Order: sequence, then structure tokens, then C-alpha cells
Amino acid sequence: MADVAHELRTPLTVLQGNLRPCLMRLPLSLNEIAVLYDDTRHLSRLVDDLRELALAEAGNCRCNRGGERGGGPARRGGQLAPAAEAQSVTLATEADANLQVTADADAWRRCCATCW
Repeated sequence: MADVAHELRTPLTVLQGNLRPCLMRLPLSLNEIAVLYDDTRHLSRLVDDLRELALAEAGNCRCNRGGERGGGPARRGGQLAPAAEAQSVTLATEADANLQVTADADAWRRCCATCW
């Protein structure tokens, strides 16, 4: 819960800091408005993630889980290669051909798009 509080507090602090000038009747720049908008979208994603977690813990997960043999989702992590190379990081994947991976590919893509 401490991690959740921290993740929610950061964008809220940015929102409050950028809205303070409005209280003093000072205009916001287009850049400041864009930052506010981005932080509201970030908060929405965090709240959506919390809802998904609560549903999963209650046994009502809405995940689109699919299975693939041979670690297909892990191998597709290669889509991250350009971002990794830009950070001087080398990615390597080894997967047994009999490995059964069950994952929500859409959630993986959403997570990776946000993290990278």
C-alpha cells in the first residue's frame, strides 16, 4: 500500500503545484496545462490498475489470458530492443520449447508502453 500511496502522491503533487497559480489568478501556459492533462491520464491508469488488482484478488480477473508454447510473449520482448539499445542495455531471452506461458498480451503491451 505504501507503493500505491507513493505512485498516487507524485502526480497529485504535480497537479496541486501547477494549479496553485490558478488560485492566485495567474494564467497557465499551454505546457503547464499539458503537464496537468498528462498527470490526470497517469492517475487514471493507476486507478484502473488498482481496480484490476482488486478484481484479480477477488477472483474476478478480466484478463485476456492466452497460452503460447516456447515463451512467445517473452521472445516478443524484442520489440523493446530499440529502447534498450538507446539505454545501452542488452536483452537476452532463453525459453524451453515446452514452456507454457499464460499472460494478458494487451496488459503487457500497456505496461511496457508506459514503462519505456
